Amino acid sequence: PDDLGCTIGPMEPFAGQWRNNPAVLQRMLCPRDAGMRITMVYQPFQHGYMFWLESREIYVLGGLRLLAGEQVDTYWRLVDVWQDGMPESDPAFQPPPGLLQPIRGFGFAWRTNDFVREAVGWALVPEQMYQAAWQNFEGGWMISGPEDTLVFVMVPLDANTGEHLGALPRY
Repeated sequence: PDDLGCTIGPMEPFAGQWRNNPAVLQRMLCPRDAGMRITMVYQPFQHGYMFWLESREIYVLGGLRLLAGEQVDTYWRLVDVWQDGMPESDPAFQPPPGLLQPIRGFGFAWRTNDFVREAVGWALVPEQMYQAAWQNFEGGWMISGPEDTLVFVMVPLDANTGEHLGALPRY
């Protein structure tokens, strides 16, 4: 139950943030659908995240504004143009000890876009495929990180950019 009069409720793992975080409820409003599970690839970076969808979309979630104390940061939607046979990485980019250069589609987007490298930094661990929760809301959509422990709130500004609230813990 909520005071918005929504006919559909949020799916798990989103319900806790939606019900208990006023910033999430204010931005998302009512769910548009019951939600679904989709295959995604996820990679955390020094100050951001990248997500890959089977539709060959890459979402780059910057984190520098959040680190500076702001409530939201920027995301970008890029088309994954990497193809089998293209180099997976570039030896010209040497990561500091303990960090990684992203590879394949993430790596191509990262290597060929200065703003992507600046927004997220170096990769922390290898990319990981997982079954994500995804639900569309009146104000955008929410996706889960691996094992549904993190929730990402995505508020589009146009077809290729928007704002996100960072990696929120699942309630």
